[in-house]
Amino acid sequence: MLEKIVFSRIYEHLTINDIITERQSGYRPHHGTHTQLLYLIHSLYASLDKNMDFTTVYLDISRYFDKILHKGLLAKCEHLCGLKGTLLQWLKSYLSHRTHFVQANNELSETKTVFAGCPQGSVLGPLLALIYLNDLDGVTQNELFFFADDTILFKSHEHCSNEAKESIQSDLDKIQRFGDKWGITFNSTKTIQQTFSNRNETHPPSLKFGNDDVPVVSCHKHLGIHISTCLRFHNHVNEIIRKVNAALGPLYAIAKYIPRQILQQIYSTYIRPNFDYGDIIYHGHITTTDSLRLERLQNRAARLVTGAVEHSSEHLQPIS
Repeated sequence: MLEKIVFSRIYEHLTINDIITERQSGYRPHHGTHTQLLYLIHSLYASLDKNMDFTTVYLDISRYFDKILHKGLLAKCEHLCGLKGTLLQWLKSYLSHRTHFVQANNELSETKTVFAGCPQGSVLGPLLALIYLNDLDGVTQNELFFFADDTILFKSHEHCSNEAKESIQSDLDKIQRFGDKWGITFNSTKTIQQTFSNRNETHPPSLKFGNDDVPVVSCHKHLGIHISTCLRFHNHVNEIIRKVNAALGPLYAIAKYIPRQILQQIYSTYIRPNFDYGDIIYHGHITTTDSLRLERLQNRAARLVTGAVEHSSEHLQPIS
């Protein structure tokens, strides 16, 4: 309860003074994954409408919550967020004197004091994590967007542009230096890029992050949506069908024995969310064939709930 009170006061202060970047959509009321996905897809299509290429770099942070330095976090709370006096001292007390140990085969290790990490599962932890990464916005020349620690860097540019390569590479170097300064480990081996273009052949910029080349991929799952460079979302539709078939399969043989109300609960909890999530992102961009596949599967799931499905071997076959 006390953490909720402190959270509301800090968040109100950050919101009124526009301290938390508007490009952060994680752990915030009235924000969600759709906030970032809509902005990303809108920026992408706006770039293609101008006959420009669009390059996105997806950055991965290793164990972000565990790497947040308490001393650095308190400094940012004071100097970047303006938290002072009793509240700052309370936060210092909140983070101090935390310990951990390891248990293996009924043996306990020596207890050690923790000087980094936000308490996971707490009310304040996510908000403090947002504060720690907040000033990364403004470091780069090109746009950054965040969902908690999930970070993307993107740029609209001319086809085969050396300027774009230099600009994005400069930003990646700045992000690397930011991470080194604040103890944030950006995982260079999991950093990938995509380039979208109206042309038949794309020429992604040759980028490096740290000592590793940034690999180019044609499809990437970002915040639950499979984004392909062809922008037809075929892989995402396949994933929806796979998940729904897996959920429906065990139900056919026993559906007639389950009360209608329970079937509706199962449908609402385990099946319908697969259709609903991200539909505002890919709706209108999938092929007619994929649209019919989804519609056919939705109708089958609805018939199962209403008891209208026939339990023949033909109806038990998953939709491909």
